[in-house]
Amino acid sequence: MFDLKMEKDLKYYLVFLSIVFFMQFVYQVIFPISYLPLSIPEKLPMEYVGTAGLYLGYGAIALVSLSLSTRIKSMLLLFATDVLSPILSHSVEITLLGIAASSIVIVESFLRQRQVKGILLLPILVMALLSMISAFTIDLLSFTFNPSYSFMFLISSLSFVLYTVLWGKNNKRSVLKYLASIPALFLFLPLYFMVEDNRFMFMIMDMTFSAIYGISFNNPDNLGLFILLLSLSTYLSVVIALKGNPTAGLGYFIVISDVFMGITGYHLIEYMLLVAVGFSLITLKSDGKENEVEKKTIKKEETPASNT
Repeated sequence: MFDLKMEKDLKYYLVFLSIVFFMQFVYQVIFPISYLPLSIPEKLPMEYVGTAGLYLGYGAIALVSLSLSTRIKSMLLLFATDVLSPILSHSVEITLLGIAASSIVIVESFLRQRQVKGILLLPILVMALLSMISAFTIDLLSFTFNPSYSFMFLISSLSFVLYTVLWGKNNKRSVLKYLASIPALFLFLPLYFMVEDNRFMFMIMDMTFSAIYGISFNNPDNLGLFILLLSLSTYLSVVIALKGNPTAGLGYFIVISDVFMGITGYHLIEYMLLVAVGFSLITLKSDGKENEVEKKTIKKEETPASNT
């Protein structure tokens, strides 16, 4: 049974994780493009913020994984990996442990779902596991395993569209939430028009996105598709959060931000662990147990009041 105190604490840990993750995302974006002949305002402070996010990330992962271990037992293995990873950084043992722990958490999170719509998360699971395989072949076998990740990203994004539509109630208020999320599309969409109209910027962004997201394109023309899918995925993260599932929104954005790192080898074990944590957050509210816990909590709180 899911511990009520741990659930209450988990909410605070997720807030901490979201802050730390976006700090990391700043580093993930700024560091690769800092070598380009571009003028970036406040670049040095943003690098400091991002670096702090990387160190705080180990603590955030530890707190969240330990809290989720009451529901996802393999999170204990992820917690142990997170604690050991700063000590055994870049070792073969910690790489294998990270791949194994992350893969087990992803599979267990998927299998413990209770609702039929959870099958729509299968493409995301496959994409994440193939990324773990890429990490294994590159880091340990010096072999590049690189299927068409743009196509996989397309399939997983379309499946998450359906998952988002089916999650929760669809009424007039839902329409307003879809409309209110439109600004999220423009986080990446301007880059699409930039690279489509400017061949020089296309080549620059092709190298930049490879460095930021770890993805290498089998076909360079897939860059435009990748940017469109990033825009769509960011939009979906906001939509499902507004529909009442913010953990899934945060989890999905974490997954799409770090899942492709395995293609070039995870630069930090932290990115690998974040993919597993992100996927588990997507599935966290899929079985409706949170609603049952909330109802039980309300009844327990109302019972003393009724007796007085």
